[in-house]
Amino acid sequence: MTTITPPLTTPLTSALKTQSNERIKTFAALLVLLLTTLFFDLLFFSYTLEDAQITYRYALRFSQGYEFGLWNRTGNPVEGFTTFLWMLYLSAFGPNLESIIYASKFTSTLAHLSLTGLLFALSLKFRGDKLLQNSTSINPFNGYETVASNAFAFSSIAVACFLPLAWYATSGMETMLFIALTSYVILLPLLTSNLLLLSLLTMLLVLTRPDGIMFALASPLYYGIISKDRRFIVIALVAIASFIALTVFRYIYFGHLMPNTYYAKAVNAAGFRHIKFGILYFAYYFSNHIYLFIPIFALFIKSLVRKQWFDNHFALLMFSGITVYFAIIAKAGGDNFSAFPQWRHVLNVLPLLLFTTFYSIFTLSKKQPKRFSAMVLILLFVGPVLGSYPQVQSQFLQTQLSNSLKTFPNLTNEHSNNPLLLWLKQISDENTVIATSLAGALPLTIDAQHIDVLGLNDEYIAHHGTFDPVGPLDSKTDMAYVVAQRPDIIEGYISAKEVLHNEHLEEVIIHRRKMNMEMLAEPIFQNEYLVINNAPYDSFDRILYIHQSFYQKLLDDPAVDIQAHPVDALVAAAASLNFR
Repeated sequence: MTTITPPLTTPLTSALKTQSNERIKTFAALLVLLLTTLFFDLLFFSYTLEDAQITYRYALRFSQGYEFGLWNRTGNPVEGFTTFLWMLYLSAFGPNLESIIYASKFTSTLAHLSLTGLLFALSLKFRGDKLLQNSTSINPFNGYETVASNAFAFSSIAVACFLPLAWYATSGMETMLFIALTSYVILLPLLTSNLLLLSLLTMLLVLTRPDGIMFALASPLYYGIISKDRRFIVIALVAIASFIALTVFRYIYFGHLMPNTYYAKAVNAAGFRHIKFGILYFAYYFSNHIYLFIPIFALFIKSLVRKQWFDNHFALLMFSGITVYFAIIAKAGGDNFSAFPQWRHVLNVLPLLLFTTFYSIFTLSKKQPKRFSAMVLILLFVGPVLGSYPQVQSQFLQTQLSNSLKTFPNLTNEHSNNPLLLWLKQISDENTVIATSLAGALPLTIDAQHIDVLGLNDEYIAHHGTFDPVGPLDSKTDMAYVVAQRPDIIEGYISAKEVLHNEHLEEVIIHRRKMNMEMLAEPIFQNEYLVINNAPYDSFDRILYIHQSFYQKLLDDPAVDIQAHPVDALVAAAASLNFR
């Protein structure tokens, strides 16, 4: 009888088997994270942010063969888009508008997926994964590699699940791309020293948004100092050269050193108005997300008291940089929350902030019981992952989720598929002149000549308009200039239902007070404009005014049903407020 001896299990085969199992678990974890990221992104896929559609219109015009920077079909070029590279990139997918929209959403989703993957890879790197050990010699976590690995792992999970990030990823904005590029420029040198790749990412970041230059210079400065690698000077020079080249092009082509949106929102502010807005913007975020900052402050104090600052210099320097960025944005006024919800400027550096918070927790709990550490992490994690603070944020996300799921996977939203805008489209052609504060959806839906009354896409208003002293950040107007052009239609911003049915019109026109009062005080408006009575205001409650000559033209068309009455009651209400 022959005895079959089973093969001996050697230490080598056992190690290989263990390594193979670990590799399978690693890829499975990464796959789950990526699928989670994709799932949350797709939840909001059908919604498109109003301001994203401004860039769509520029991209569409350029792809149709019009001059670069034209918002209308005629006129002078204006840089009404803040993101130079994003607009240029989207124009490559035109002249089909739907292709442009899909490109914006899929590109941002890919950026979100890559960011989740980057943080996951950094976690493996500092955990000691053999695949990544020889990628670079830079290691700022001497003795704290496990802490860094855990912090990157939790940051990867948070970035995958954080609902405001998912919302912006498919909003059509460049926000998610900018977030990813910022994180890559700051963190990728921990994985690779590939000069060409790092230089390319730096250039893309600078060309995506003007504030990218801050991160593009900070990263090579830091890594150049700690690694003493002179090649980082090249990356810094690439950032500077890219910024100078774009600025020179902007000045030669558009005649200004900054995008038109900068002049419309941040220039000629009255006193400390913008600084007050900016301080309140970040104070509101801080008060509702204080759980993110307490561990960082605790680590900072501990490091100072025990003179261990250098041990945690990477995280503390990163938070210092975030603080400087917040200060610069605060000086510019932050954002109008109704236009850019979820604290867009904070989201730009959220992955870096999350890493700093998790790093602080793991450092502080390094010698604490695991149960305590787990409890703190769970309490911290629930807020940022679900995006549930404050209540206004969670309510907004719930509403957008409901709207998106109703129309998924269609790309039309409540603006471009709105009966009021479609009604306007039926009575307009490419020569109709429409003045509007809806600079995204309305011009994109109605291919006419538009005047942006808030100046984002109008050079004159951006440079010569004035802010509403009690209005929001985006309140620069010059209604005398607008009315003097005698647009055929004026979208009046205020509630049509209240104008048509409210006896107390003074209360109605208080909203966007300066814009409305200036317009109602103009003799041209008083003598030549009417209020449209029978537009489908139930679908979108914005009052419409019509020039009398255009109204008479429409009355001669038997296919058009339109009714209007004088603006006398509104003018009288404005006069009673004695505002000029």
